[in-house]
Parts: sequence; structure tokens; C-alpha cells
Amino acid sequence: MKLRLGYPAQAEEVRMLARFRNAEPLADVRAVASVNDILAARDAAREVHVSDDIESYIVAIVRATRETPTLTLGASPRAALMLMHAAQARAVLAGRDFVTPDDVAALAAPVLAHRLLLARDALIEQRDPAAVVAGVLAGIAAPVEEAGGRRA
Repeated sequence: MKLRLGYPAQAEEVRMLARFRNAEPLADVRAVASVNDILAARDAAREVHVSDDIESYIVAIVRATRETPTLTLGASPRAALMLMHAAQARAVLAGRDFVTPDDVAALAAPVLAHRLLLARDALIEQRDPAAVVAGVLAGIAAPVEEAGGRRA
């Protein structure tokens, strides 16, 4: 997954300089979770329910990247797996035990965009791979889900 956090505002950056003028910011960093905690969280996320319709939605998105003329190389089956796992993690963070279409759509660009290879014309036009993913999403109907991740 690739996330763009951007830079802090100018005032925040100035405060950062003042705060760490005589200190090393990494010196006070302490672990908040052990390796076992992280593995347990990952395992818990993998238990989140993913309906057949959501799996089909993920595959449709990934396959559509392979058929988009803007791309020379679309997303792989492994990318579909990573999108599903990311959606499961997002569901856990939202306090749910099921994945929704919104989980998938929200993570499609961060998970897929950096895996895509733009076609020459798209490179010349300086197209953004995340925008290509957004276009793919716009062309695919999301499944309708009830609470609990069951089909309506």
C-alpha cells in the first residue's frame, strides 16, 4: 500500500524545528506493540467476513485495470489479495466483522495505483495512476450489502 501524507503546514514545521532544536525526536520513540501483538492483529483481520459479492467486486476492479487502455500493465491476482486484506483491516478498525464495498473502494487507489504501469500516452499526459483507479471504480457497480456483509 502506498499512502501520500504530504508535508506539514509551515507553522507546524516551524514548531517542529523549535521542539527538537536540542533533542533527537527518535530518541523517545518506544514500541506500542510487540511483534506478537501485530501478528495477532493481522490474524484477527483475516477472520473478517468477505462475502462472495465483495470478492467478485475486488476481482472485477483488478481485472478492469488489465483491460484499461490507459495502462500497459494492470494489477495482478496478488494485488487483489492485498486489496481484500486491506479491506478486512479497515473493517476491523471501523469495529466491524465484515467488509463493505466502501472498504474496498476507499483502499483501491492506495493498494493498486503504485502497482500499475501507465501506457506511453498516459505518461506523456502525466496521468495519475490513482485517477485511473478512480475511473475503473466508476465503471464497476458496487454490490449492495446489508448489515453484516450479507447480500440484500
